[in-house]
Amino acid sequence: MAILDNFRERFEALEQQTEQLKHHTQALEAQSRTVERRLRWWRGMAGVLLGLGLGLAPLLLPAAAVANSMVGKNSCVPENACTGNMGTVGNNACDGDLACFSNTGAVGNDACIGFAACFTNSGTIGPGQCIGDGVCGNNTADIP
Repeated sequence: MAILDNFRERFEALEQQTEQLKHHTQALEAQSRTVERRLRWWRGMAGVLLGLGLGLAPLLLPAAAVANSMVGKNSCVPENACTGNMGTVGNNACDGDLACFSNTGAVGNDACIGFAACFTNSGTIGPGQCIGDGVCGNNTADIP
């Protein structure tokens, strides 16, 4: 009989432990669902912010890029003429689509006129130079 009583006690103890583990597992599952719900919310918020950032970037970048350099009167026409420009631009210069796109060199007055005339230029362009489509594109030398 002692063996059966001992077995019964051990079996009851195992049942109690199993019941406790069951409640503990249910509590952990509830916490897991809460964490998953919060994670989905944060992922959604990150997606919204990323979408806004990417959507607004094209509107802000050209103005910001031109604002970082000194641009003379009647220069950088049309608006995309000086996108990414970091060099100084004289008066009546960089006239044409992408005329001074990503330019880092200085551009003199009445210079870089035409489509992509000084596209990615890094040299100094003197007054009245680089007139025509793509004539000084990818230039690295100074042109007085």
